[in-house]
Amino acid sequence: MKDISSLQKESEVKTILTDLQNQAKMHKSYKASQKLKESWFENSNSISKHSKNAIRQAPFYVLAKSEIPAVLVEVGFLSNPKEAQKLMDSQYQEEIANKLADGILNFKEKVDKDQPARLD
Repeated sequence: MKDISSLQKESEVKTILTDLQNQAKMHKSYKASQKLKESWFENSNSISKHSKNAIRQAPFYVLAKSEIPAVLVEVGFLSNPKEAQKLMDSQYQEEIANKLADGILNFKEKVDKDQPARLD
């Protein structure tokens, strides 16, 4: 049977490990955001280069509860008539989808490159 002191130490270790995992996930999420941002503005045709393009962090449930790197992307606002019109255009939707896919693939390539080789 474990005494209170060893239970407290075990709890502290779990807390530290959870914190380290969360920090690593946040770091990877930030790196994913950077790759998406780079892809977003690379060779853009109709995507505005003057839009607010800051990378921000927020404790949204869908991001915080994810066990893997996660990014939330705002591509426009339906409350803005000009943006709403663009968002309804299938060609614009295709461009958005391609930019996001490129960013995700770029992030994956970077992660794969940074992974140490496995010794199977």
